[in-house]
Amino acid sequence: MKKLFLILTVAVGLTACKKDLTSLRPIIPSTSTDAKSVDPKFIGNWKIVNLFRNGNDETSDFRDYTFKFDPGGKIYALRSGDIFVGNWTRRTETDQEKFNINFDSAPLTELNNNWNLVERDVNVLKLEFVIRKNVIESLEFRKFEINP
Repeated sequence: MKKLFLILTVAVGLTACKKDLTSLRPIIPSTSTDAKSVDPKFIGNWKIVNLFRNGNDETSDFRDYTFKFDPGGKIYALRSGDIFVGNWTRRTETDQEKFNINFDSAPLTELNNNWNLVERDVNVLKLEFVIRKNVIESLEFRKFEINP
């Protein structure tokens, strides 16, 4: 009986560890820190359509990436079969919603910032970071559909 229990435990453990990115639910939580409270309108695949940093348009550096937000605080960047994992958080700081992104791999580290959440709806996520007066970095994600 103990041997059967051990075999079942190992089997369940091995299958539970397998990640299938097609089943990831890329979502952004709807409250400031509760990753379990999710807003279903953010389920889907996202692309960067605008990235301006240091006065430069860096959008083309990310045209081949697809992003998925996980409710547990992970952000997945997929490109040509490669998967890069980063972290994200969302919170309110002095009446401003903040959206923090953190990757360890270049060029994705260019997205790392404690962004101001400017706009969010079913298809758009706009973020900004004010460096100083009249110098603003901006990042915009748009939802897209994958055609079969």
